[in-house]
Amino acid sequence: MVMYRCCGDGCVANAHPSDMTVCAIALSDWASLARFDQIAKRLCDLQREEYSIEVELQQLLTDLKFTAYRQVFKAFGFGIRLESIILSQIYPVENYFGADGKPEVRIRS
Repeated sequence: MVMYRCCGDGCVANAHPSDMTVCAIALSDWASLARFDQIAKRLCDLQREEYSIEVELQQLLTDLKFTAYRQVFKAFGFGIRLESIILSQIYPVENYFGADGKPEVRIRS
């Protein structure tokens, strides 16, 4: 919990009640602190969303169709985010093979 101490022309977060320098804080400083507080809250919201996405990715990656891919990724020490990004681009890898089962190279012109 953030405690603010306000005097005349400004406020300070987490101020100690005996801190008399609080009264010298200008109103513009209060606005800066308020903006900082808004940004900090946004960062916390983003971290919660990020965690939620990672939990969902972990669940999706448990699908058996990704087992072989994940074994290779694990050998290289990839994390969940990198695994997910790579899988989103290459799955199924068979799409990159020709009729003979060998990798097909396509040259764009």
